Amino acid sequence: MPLQTIPVRDLGGGVNDFNLPSNIDPSEMQNTSRNVRGEAEYCIQRPGYVTFADLKTGNTSGIRWLSPYFAQVDTNDRLFMVYGTTMYLVDPTVGETWTAIVDANFTNGDNVTTCCFGGWLFVFNGVNQAQKIDGTTATQPFVKPDSIGAASGFTPAFGVVYAGSLFVSGVSTAPNVVYTSKTSTSASQEDVYDFSGAIGTLGTDANEMLFDNRVTALQLMSTACVVFLTDSVWYVPGIKDLADGGYDYERQPIGGAYGAVSQKATCAVNNDIYYITPNKQIRSIRRDISNNQQSMITFPLSKKIQNFLDEQIDDDLSSAFCYFNPQRREVYFHFRLKGEVSNFIRITGNMDRVDKDGC
Repeated sequence: MPLQTIPVRDLGGGVNDFNLPSNIDPSEMQNTSRNVRGEAEYCIQRPGYVTFADLKTGNTSGIRWLSPYFAQVDTNDRLFMVYGTTMYLVDPTVGETWTAIVDANFTNGDNVTTCCFGGWLFVFNGVNQAQKIDGTTATQPFVKPDSIGAASGFTPAFGVVYAGSLFVSGVSTAPNVVYTSKTSTSASQEDVYDFSGAIGTLGTDANEMLFDNRVTALQLMSTACVVFLTDSVWYVPGIKDLADGGYDYERQPIGGAYGAVSQKATCAVNNDIYYITPNKQIRSIRRDISNNQQSMITFPLSKKIQNFLDEQIDDDLSSAFCYFNPQRREVYFHFRLKGEVSNFIRITGNMDRVDKDGC
């Protein structure tokens, strides 16, 4: 089934008007997109274009993940891919050949996520120990937290780098914990994947944040790390000193916020975060400028879109995802219709229209 758009005019400024499949160009977003497929499960954002890939559940030959590597560098720009259970890297500035990254410790290509730190790419899947990709070499140098008995039990599913530390979560034995690494410096960059040490000493030891429900996603805003649970959202604006001389990360709930479906169902859009909730809402999180930008507020989007989601979209949102195209200032949400198995529906939000109308 080809890609479809839907007639919801109060969000996208006309970009959601219905089009016949024959009217949709194969590269749809000309000069900014290629290989667009309606059934895509994952996408990769690079300067200049967006690439999509299929997820073939249960088929080890499917492309499981795509992500940028050195995406903001003019030279040595690379793409990272997981195909089945094998990792690949390509440098488009040199050629089109994908180089396999062989690592016997990487055995599961499902639900892969990545994040970058300098010249390193961190790869998570929630099953194996996290990978560090350096060039075309994969290693597993992550030092486990003291609270986890064996290194093989430290298997985060997603992570972000914030304030010089790596925040990770999704460990199956501790699904409600966010682990933070030691603080890295230019002289000790390896500390970014060292989670060892007694909790509480700033810079020299790791830390943990315990929440009351399962953590589903981590995202970054300009001055905060946002933690999504199954039923709520918290933000971490920084650290606070404790009376005993230690420290802890400050955590504050975002009032009125619902949880997020998964890591790939959240995306940063300029200084905001857009996300898909388990009850089929599209919501955004932004700073409350009326309060000196010290708090967060959350907004639902269009009622017309909500009605469409409630009536037409499948209750199983496990494959739903979203991403932002900064060139076009548009955010995209991919869903599947009731009874379907792939994400044939894409809802587009034009930021110029959303900002103007306050949707």
